[in-house]
Amino acid sequence: MKWSKRKFKLIACDVDGTLVPEGKYDLDPRFYEIFDLMQKKEILFSFVSGRQYSDLITLAPELIQEIIYIAANGSVVIEKDKIIAEIPLTQPDPQLICHDIIQFDDTDYFVSTVNNLYVNPRDPEIRDWLSEEPNVIFIDQIKDIGKIEDQIIKVSLQSNHKDGVEKYFSYFKDKWGHLCRVERSGFGWIDFNNSDKGTALSKLSALKNFTMEDVMAFGDNSNDQTMLKLAGFSAAMSASHPEVQADADIVLDDPYQFLLDYLKN
Repeated sequence: MKWSKRKFKLIACDVDGTLVPEGKYDLDPRFYEIFDLMQKKEILFSFVSGRQYSDLITLAPELIQEIIYIAANGSVVIEKDKIIAEIPLTQPDPQLICHDIIQFDDTDYFVSTVNNLYVNPRDPEIRDWLSEEPNVIFIDQIKDIGKIEDQIIKVSLQSNHKDGVEKYFSYFKDKWGHLCRVERSGFGWIDFNNSDKGTALSKLSALKNFTMEDVMAFGDNSNDQTMLKLAGFSAAMSASHPEVQADADIVLDDPYQFLLDYLKN
């Protein structure tokens, strides 16, 4: 294949469902061998995720200064602890989305800034879990969102329904999709923001003086589709939806082995 002979300048990987399989929490140990090979070949690496920046840096804390982080589904790009791009959620008003989310019994809202997560979950188990997490701030009412001083970059819907967010996705996509990105970001999650992973990667590529043709991207969900379409080469996970796979160059089971084979070529 022609792509196997190319030297890409950036490898961009989604986290959950791609590098970290569903039900798992940690990176495969092979990640560190891959990262060492990338550095030797002078290839940049980026986590591109719906997660918060504060969560992403816990994946490989010893490499914080070496990895470029695209967090909150493309709403913020951070390198060496510095924000190099930030796209706030301004349309629609985040409070309107949150009002819409809590009309259902089994959905809650999560409001993200670069450094903090503002929540008011109704599920006691989720509330207990979040109470132990750093950078989580509990709010009492939706109107308190208006008091948040930092820029809001993302609102998320979290559902405990047995079918995840499937029963809600079309409703929110139809209602808010003309104003913001509305994307599935996992089985029980929908994200609302004014950016996407492809846009953020394009901004990063321009800042680094190369193009998206120089990017290799890996993903598994609808929130990965923009970067899979734009990248010079892209791979979707075999467990992903057919619509996601259609936007990738190949479909694979094991991104770690694929990257090892490519980097050792």
